[in-house]
Amino acid sequence: MTWFSWLLLILCILLYSRVVKLARKSRKVREVEYLLENQRQTILDLYAQLQKQQHLVEDLTYQLNQKKAGKKKYSQRKLLEVTQDSVSEVDKNNTFVLQEQEIVEIYNSEPSSILSSAVKVSVKSESIASVNKNEPIILANIGNGNYCLVHDTNINYWLLPKANLKVDRYRYETVKLLFECDEYELEFDDYRLDKPAKVSMLPNEREWKLEERGVLKFVNSLYEELIDLYNSEPNVLNGYIVTKVSACIDDNKQVILKKAVSYEYLIVEGEDDNYWLIPRENLKIHALRYKEIQNLFDCNGYKENYSRFLLAKPARVSAILETTHWQLEERGKIKFV
Repeated sequence: MTWFSWLLLILCILLYSRVVKLARKSRKVREVEYLLENQRQTILDLYAQLQKQQHLVEDLTYQLNQKKAGKKKYSQRKLLEVTQDSVSEVDKNNTFVLQEQEIVEIYNSEPSSILSSAVKVSVKSESIASVNKNEPIILANIGNGNYCLVHDTNINYWLLPKANLKVDRYRYETVKLLFECDEYELEFDDYRLDKPAKVSMLPNEREWKLEERGVLKFVNSLYEELIDLYNSEPNVLNGYIVTKVSACIDDNKQVILKKAVSYEYLIVEGEDDNYWLIPRENLKIHALRYKEIQNLFDCNGYKENYSRFLLAKPARVSAILETTHWQLEERGKIKFV
């Protein structure tokens, strides 16, 4: 072979080698392109999902803002002031739509929004003095009254307690003239308005007469949560158990609660050094135990075949020997269902 033939052969070999390398690179490029295309498609899918999520969030945010705006608007609706010009003012404003149930709801949630423009009134001393003579209860704008007057479109005048009115044993005597006081007891420190009292304006336009008593439902905030938890999630109370006890009668025929391994009742810690007695979970109330539990709890609706009950009020107890012996201070209440 001539040198030219050798040169041509070498060039062909080099060219072939180059083509093979390029083919390999091309195959890798195609593989990379394929991977990149898959990645691009995945990214596009993720982007589409993110867009949907964003639209969903925007829709939910809009709906939430609408609800908040509606609630705020609802709670901030003002009642017209009760003045000598009130009647004519209401006649002029036919769009005023606040009704009795709305008054109740707003008072129980945001009383300041409904009482800020109300007229404060008090029961006249003459009415208190003549309460047993079937005389009407008269209220007037005297001093810093404990009650507030509002009215609605139908010119119904409603009487409400002022915000955060504390009903002690002395004030209760006046409150009960104006409101039915459901479940009132001295230690109950909170209440809910169930129905406002209804009054009418007298001809002198400076005094009002009670037409119909309202309704207040009293609760003891110290153990209201305890009752709710006991009736729904009793296990939550395990962290507050002081001791487990059984009941017995001493020589003076008084109920004594003693720490016991086999127990029927739990003593849990409350606020302000109060201790509450509750039946243990799933306690079966047969006829013999019913006689015992009556010493500790008022039993509403008991029948022999009823064993399930709800706690309506825990019994109050105090320690007489560290945490091993306890005495009953006040009976509780349970309701059989």
